[in-house]
Amino acid sequence: MFTTHDVIDELLAQAAGQSQEQRGRRRFPYFRPLRIDDAGAATALAFSRDVSLGGMGILHREPLESTSLSLTVPTSAKGTIPVRLQIAWSELCHDGWYASGGTYSGSSTMQIAKLLVASASDEVKRRVHEAFPFFRPVSLLCEDGRILEGSVFSRDISATGIGLFHRQPLPTRRVVLGFETTAGDLVELGANIKWCRPVHDQWFVSHGEFTRPALACLPELQY
Repeated sequence: MFTTHDVIDELLAQAAGQSQEQRGRRRFPYFRPLRIDDAGAATALAFSRDVSLGGMGILHREPLESTSLSLTVPTSAKGTIPVRLQIAWSELCHDGWYASGGTYSGSSTMQIAKLLVASASDEVKRRVHEAFPFFRPVSLLCEDGRILEGSVFSRDISATGIGLFHRQPLPTRRVVLGFETTAGDLVELGANIKWCRPVHDQWFVSHGEFTRPALACLPELQY
């Protein structure tokens, strides 16, 4: 029988490996609302997902019309950085959301450094344990038996908890998170929601601390 630590260790191993392998460089969680400045896409709902020395992952509501994007990315409550991104891949992820990734095109070393510093600053302020990008659809069962409606995604994962992104606000209470496996099975983890706040356009981000898994086995998860 797998323990809580077995489940979380397996998830962390996958997230850490994917963080290094997917683009060949270490990726850092960086979830922010961003603006796509290209004509026809400026009003599209979009978020950054992670950053690295070589590029950025983004989440967006509409399919991309171009493989070269001009983005305005926030670094703080008031600061922003213009970023040009050459899209390398894009795919329909879940419930009308698209996930894409690309490399910097024409961005200065200083601009990239500012993004990485902002990401590192988030880690220092909010976490004791290192977090890894961990983006996938999630089912969320509330303590009262209600299933949270609308899109729910994980954002990142650490040894002690998980970041979430969802359409409806969450109370600070226990939830059960469900992840689909490569075999089509479901792995469930319990978590206590520690905080929830609006992020953009009636969407919310939250963070949960792990309690214990609801299932006793952990098949290999897909990403």
